Amino acid sequence: MKQELVRVNSIDEIEQPGILYTPNEDTDKIVIHVHGLNGNFYENRFLDILAKSYTDKNYAFLTFNNRGRDFITELLKGNDFTIIGGSLERFKDCILDIDGVLNWAKEKGYKEIILEGHSYGCNKVFV
Repeated sequence: MKQELVRVNSIDEIEQPGILYTPNEDTDKIVIHVHGLNGNFYENRFLDILAKSYTDKNYAFLTFNNRGRDFITELLKGNDFTIIGGSLERFKDCILDIDGVLNWAKEKGYKEIILEGHSYGCNKVFV
């Protein structure tokens, strides 16, 4: 399994850093993980287990920070910063984040794309 730090933009250009785990063999399948309210891609250790499980089955696995990251935070938007986070997030804006990450995955050549969510992220993947 390989790991790569990636930067994915939402539709409205908010930078969403994440980590992409890829299997040792090439694949066109990916599982994209959407974290819960105030979550992030680096604190939950269960993500390490998911990454290993998926890559062992020849799926790539991407987990990324969306605009609901942390209670309040600064996120890069173009050359400026925007103040956002779970306490300021409007639910409908999750579509901008998810569409951005889906576009990124398609541009990278993934053909089978699966969205999964944890906690509040489950609601976001069903929008």
